[in-house]
Amino acid sequence: MTLFRRQIVPVLGGLLLIGFLYMSWRWFDFAELKKHLLLLVAHPQWLLLMAAAYWGAFVLKAAAWRMYDGSGTPYRIYYHGIIYSLLVNHLLPLKAGDIARVGFLMQRGRRTWDEALHSVGAMRLLDMLVLAAIAGVGIVRHGLSASWLWLAVLAAAVVALAAGYRLPALSRLSFVRKHLAHAHGVLLSPSGAAIALLVAASWLLEAGVLYSVMRALGLHLPAGWLVWANSMTIAGQVFHVTPGGIGTYESTLSGTLVWLGIDWKTAYAAAVMSHLFKFAFAYVAGAVTWVRMPVRRSDWRAWMGRSRRSAKRQTESVVATSQQQPVDSVDIVSSLSSSAVDRSDCGDRFQKESVDIVGGVDSFRDQNVSNVGGVEGSGDIFRKMFTEMAAGDVDTVDNVDNSSVDSSTLLTGAPDLRTIVVFLPAHNEADNIAAVIARIPRFFHPDFRVKVLVIDDGSRDATAALAWEAGADRVVSFPRNRGLGAAVREGLAECCRMGADAGLMIDADNEYPPEQIPDVLAPILSGAADYTFGSRFKGRIRGMKLHRRLGNYAFTLLQVLLLRKWISDGQSGMRGFSREAMERAEINHDYNYAQVLTINLLRQGFRLAEVPIAYQVRTKGQSFIKFRQYVTSVLPAIYREMRRRPVRRRREP
Repeated sequence: MTLFRRQIVPVLGGLLLIGFLYMSWRWFDFAELKKHLLLLVAHPQWLLLMAAAYWGAFVLKAAAWRMYDGSGTPYRIYYHGIIYSLLVNHLLPLKAGDIARVGFLMQRGRRTWDEALHSVGAMRLLDMLVLAAIAGVGIVRHGLSASWLWLAVLAAAVVALAAGYRLPALSRLSFVRKHLAHAHGVLLSPSGAAIALLVAASWLLEAGVLYSVMRALGLHLPAGWLVWANSMTIAGQVFHVTPGGIGTYESTLSGTLVWLGIDWKTAYAAAVMSHLFKFAFAYVAGAVTWVRMPVRRSDWRAWMGRSRRSAKRQTESVVATSQQQPVDSVDIVSSLSSSAVDRSDCGDRFQKESVDIVGGVDSFRDQNVSNVGGVEGSGDIFRKMFTEMAAGDVDTVDNVDNSSVDSSTLLTGAPDLRTIVVFLPAHNEADNIAAVIARIPRFFHPDFRVKVLVIDDGSRDATAALAWEAGADRVVSFPRNRGLGAAVREGLAECCRMGADAGLMIDADNEYPPEQIPDVLAPILSGAADYTFGSRFKGRIRGMKLHRRLGNYAFTLLQVLLLRKWISDGQSGMRGFSREAMERAEINHDYNYAQVLTINLLRQGFRLAEVPIAYQVRTKGQSFIKFRQYVTSVLPAIYREMRRRPVRRRREP
């Protein structure tokens, strides 16, 4: 279960998100989407049906939850708890909404945490079982291709649940024994059938949203097919990795509709329209609930804390029981304790990372990741950090005009200076290389000298010659173009051969600010970090197109999920390295370096810091990045890197 939650879910969720970005790049047409939305507004009967059906689904879910809980708590507590859950799921990138349900029922329904946790988990499990049943019936009914595979997966899930239910080890866990007894008693009682029917009816009503959208688009699919498509889509939200499942919802629903015979462009439009409606409903209904039954920010934080402590106690009980009886039951117990236990894990993660549900994600923090903010001008961080360390008339360094300084004069009589190597991977950058080198600050610290290295990746123009003329200390040229990843790999190795105590890589396309090299290196030179980014998204961005921005978000999010560390700019072309990081860095493919290098270094235990920088899209030359080649090259490389077992570095005491 841990493997599924921490690795499989982020990877598959990331792939679905990338699929959505590809569909958006291929088929998104704002004018056409606007036309479809206006068509929906022009037929208010379909809009009203969508609202009534979706709202009715939550009314039935609340009724089923109250019937299962059986405590006599007023119905409105269950209804508003579900709406809060819906709102949170559409605000946060992980499904933490069930924690809101648990906390709300505990606080307003005067239940214990364990009682509320059990009822939420049981209802979530019942939801999944009903969805699986609808999906299985649809697969058999529609005779879809590879239906035997889907049936095998569903059968395996049922067998696993049944086997887990019968495991003797479960009876030794008090919290599991108590909750299973309650679930057994309720679901096998006369009210159990009514609860299951209410849950099933709620999913039938939710399909009314898709039905209305399809009718508004002039498409007439059988209602049963749309119920099946909706159920498959909601089941696919297991891989929810963005607020409201953006990307996973559209990819799953579009693919399902295509299976039913709808063309990709129309399926994509239907998925986007239905999801837009659900977002709007979540925010409007959430606002109404907030006004009627407000929750304080301190309550949210308390619920997250309870969630973490509860998960920890249950995990300790599972471990203790598994030690007494050698049965591999930990993962099965995690499943049978309901998906609410997984939500507890979500609560744990968000509590650790200081996520504020009320205001969205305010900030993420991790013990190995620091964010350096408040940069005003080049070199400010560095100068503040070393003001007290500088002696004599070192302050005059701040006012040195680098373009007029002769390096041989300054370095005379200073043989003990340490070395920083700034290296530029370059391919056909004759229009930009000289300007970038000219802007690199050579003397910004009294103990370091700066050397410039250029890795010419098989350029067919005068890149290498212009680099020498601009003042590069060394130029390494490949006989043919090998790729950016190969160039960065060679650059790191050459930095070490040149005796670098620290290194910095900056793209040669004149998009990144060489003047901020001191800022990006400051955390490394001070010993606060081993590896740094110049973060565009923490600083200022000019000229970046929407599809590039979305692509950056997608691949950065994938790294965040895989590493469980917050990163704001996973594709930055300006990075600093300590000597050890350069020596131990590995890049497993030649096409690119950005994602695999970060994954490689952070999994070894190197500390990361991000520094805000100013970014300006290139005005000369052409980028090598092509969407299809980028995706097909980078994703397999990320997969290979994640499969490797990292060798953790040994830190000196």
